[in-house]
Amino acid sequence: MIDATSQARPPKPHAGTGPTPTPTLRLRIRPWNDAVLDTLGHDPRGLYAETFWLPTLGPTCIMLLRHLADRFDTEPEGFLLDTTATSTRLGLGARTSANAPLRRALARLVTFDFAGSIEPATFIVRRHLPPINPRHVKRLPDFLRHLHDEWIATERARPPHEGIRRRARAK
Repeated sequence: MIDATSQARPPKPHAGTGPTPTPTLRLRIRPWNDAVLDTLGHDPRGLYAETFWLPTLGPTCIMLLRHLADRFDTEPEGFLLDTTATSTRLGLGARTSANAPLRRALARLVTFDFAGSIEPATFIVRRHLPPINPRHVKRLPDFLRHLHDEWIATERARPPHEGIRRRARAK
């Protein structure tokens, strides 16, 4: 008689065989050119993104945006993104399935209009982030809402083109 537990076990692999390697997916990433945001927007590696977008987008999306911004600095016309290497570099593991953290982060960027799919394996990604939407500001913790109000007041008190000059000098 065969017991039920022996039927449920998967067969043992032959000696010397390991798990089947997962194929590496490469995505074409191109810049999403937006004259207004490229001039007035916030760098995803900056304090604004870390302070105000992080609670809304989450750390994986912010780290992915920072990684892509770094790549755009060296490859401004776009590049091929090795999803396995990128996922590993960001500390997300090497999974490439549809539910892998990197894929979910990219889908979240599309949902928030920071990226868009223009072909099956091609995405456009914004280089700069807009100010956080008032709807999202309302969802921030009290101390961050107050800090955002102060940030906005400080920005409005500056001369009109000072922010553009400051960002131009930083590049």
